[in-house]
Amino acid sequence: MPLRIAAAVGPHKAPSIIAAARTGWFNSLVTDEATARAIDRSLTGALSAG
Repeated sequence: MPLRIAAAVGPHKAPSIIAAARTGWFNSLVTDEATARAIDRSLTGALSAG
């Protein structure tokens, strides 16, 4: 599997990062802690809502 790295910073980018990950645009992410936490909150909220 080829390595496809994404770099994204900013909690406001969480929805786009999640969408790109779900569609396979990348398989490794480089980001900051605030963005990682925003992604985690978004995914945790989606799991508990569904």
